[in-house]
Amino acid sequence: MSEVLFKHIAQMQYELNENLTPSWTKAGIDWDLIIITECEKALESLPKWKWWKAPAPDNIVNLKAECIDMLHTLLSKQMDLRLNNLEIIKNISTNNTTTHLASNSFFAQTGDHFFSIFQQQQRVSGTNTSPEPTDLIKAFLRYSLVNDMTQATRNLFQLLIKLKMSADDIYREYMAKCILTHYRNLRGYSDPDIEYEKVINDKEDGDHVIDILYALPGQFLNLDDLKDHIFI
Repeated sequence: MSEVLFKHIAQMQYELNENLTPSWTKAGIDWDLIIITECEKALESLPKWKWWKAPAPDNIVNLKAECIDMLHTLLSKQMDLRLNNLEIIKNISTNNTTTHLASNSFFAQTGDHFFSIFQQQQRVSGTNTSPEPTDLIKAFLRYSLVNDMTQATRNLFQLLIKLKMSADDIYREYMAKCILTHYRNLRGYSDPDIEYEKVINDKEDGDHVIDILYALPGQFLNLDDLKDHIFI
């Protein structure tokens, strides 16, 4: 069933991007700059490479969160590249027939592609000596910037597996961040005229969303179903 999880991730990423920036594939978003920024934040979770400073412990919890952000951006760039070369789904956001076609072909193909790479990396993870996290982040950055999205995906999944994250873990953490971004957007997080309330019941919004997601039954998470629990 993991291939369905990755298909859902692809579909949710498209919907998130469309919600934030309608017709986002035509907006000229600089994914490379975002990827550089996300990799920089991931490296900050591994401070031992800073030879000029006193040694500090790795922040694995934050590294996992940054890896999920890297997945958001990787997937967005990959879909952007593909969508701008596929006439069949150029009107995905406005045509119901096309949306249905895309959900059953484009998103399925994207999910299958990601799941295949994830399975491959799972198989080799027990037989090969995995590179260090810093090397995987550098490789991810290098291949992402030259549009070798398959190799970049391999590097990212190598890192996630090294962090002992299963497909279910990736899905839950991804959905938590995706739902949080939807939640923040609806609450005016990026609006300078709105004072966004980040603390909910004495807990930060991100922790609140994660608690709700892990308490809900079932494997698949639906944005509409979650509105009653989170978008209140």
